[in-house]
Amino acid sequence: MAKELQLGNFIITREKCSVFDHLKIQAVSGIWNTKFRSDNPFYPILDEMLKNPKAHTHLHNQISISFMVANGLKDNQFLNDVIAAYQSFIERIKSANPPKEEDEKIIKEEREKYDTEK
Repeated sequence: MAKELQLGNFIITREKCSVFDHLKIQAVSGIWNTKFRSDNPFYPILDEMLKNPKAHTHLHNQISISFMVANGLKDNQFLNDVIAAYQSFIERIKSANPPKEEDEKIIKEEREKYDTEK
């Protein structure tokens, strides 16, 4: 990525600082911005997404949603919808991971399969 990249109505700027670098994301109009310092766990993920043009649509959607939720006053139904969507997301992540017992069973089977000390 060059020092600056525009995705839709947002500009992402790489800022070099003495201790930590930053990725600054701001609205083109200047009314909103957020920064990710290089010691933030999301920084390397964002950095990789910026390098990959195929990830730009996803990144733009992430930024747009952050902007929409962070700005302006929302009615209670909107807030409840956001909470429900987040809870649904967490449940999808949980279901993608096998239960601990299943995980331990798979590990045991693999160890037995590749154990050379029999």
